[in-house]
Amino acid sequence: FNVFFISILMTCLSPFVCYSHPGDGGSSVVGQPSILCWQGGEHASMVAVGIVAFALVPVPFLASAAYGIRKYPTMVKSTHSKTFLLHCRFLFSRFNPETYYYSSVMLLRSFLITMVPVAFKDVGVQIIVLTATLLCFSALQTWLRPWRSRIANMLDTMSSVLVLLVLVSASLAGGVEVAMSSLGTISNVIFGLLAFFTLASMTATAALMFAKRVPKYSHFICHHKAAASAQARLMKIILNEASSAARVFIDSDDLKNLDELFNIVKTDVATLVVYLTRDTLRRPWCVGE
Repeated sequence: FNVFFISILMTCLSPFVCYSHPGDGGSSVVGQPSILCWQGGEHASMVAVGIVAFALVPVPFLASAAYGIRKYPTMVKSTHSKTFLLHCRFLFSRFNPETYYYSSVMLLRSFLITMVPVAFKDVGVQIIVLTATLLCFSALQTWLRPWRSRIANMLDTMSSVLVLLVLVSASLAGGVEVAMSSLGTISNVIFGLLAFFTLASMTATAALMFAKRVPKYSHFICHHKAAASAQARLMKIILNEASSAARVFIDSDDLKNLDELFNIVKTDVATLVVYLTRDTLRRPWCVGE
């Protein structure tokens, strides 16, 4: 769907993609050089059609995708959501459950890529902005690893790297020049963002260091499954009914990564509840907890 989304966006935005004439002679539409941008009724008609098409196709699709992604955590738990999940499976089926929202990241990347030639007429500036955009999203993809298979994550990263190589090679082969004023503006924006994110990360780190840590789980139920799995389930039900703020951890519900179990008990639990049955202290994991 991402390929079709980019194609439709490019078609809708084509009246806004202009290139500058040599000197100060105005600009023309890239797809139809005979039409001058922002001059005459012909270009005005193209702009009107583009705006209407953008409002009729990409905007409703983006709104529907955003609504589906927002509702997914709730609907996936519902017993009456089969139709919803069937209609929206193209948004979620290819990604890990933890990164179900990644289709929104892909749509945002596609939207920003198609907006670059609209926002910047200078080809050199377009290449710089595209490179920066692809680098940011490639770093995000490498960090999240959203695809269900390892090969898919590797291919996604490799495709971004290849596109970057093509952009750099094309700029060198074509002798692309960047206006100094545009280059200065881009440099100022980049350094400004770098300074902002550096300051923000330092502030956030300091705030986390001095803030009082609130445990993620109010109770952790340590038990030997063979002897106390039903009792642990009952205790969780009782605690949840006693307090709406209670968040009770039992491994059959909440454990996703066994390597993180001891760290959860150490740092994210307010109260440890132990069902001390005969074999509890004979189980290494229970002893560790």
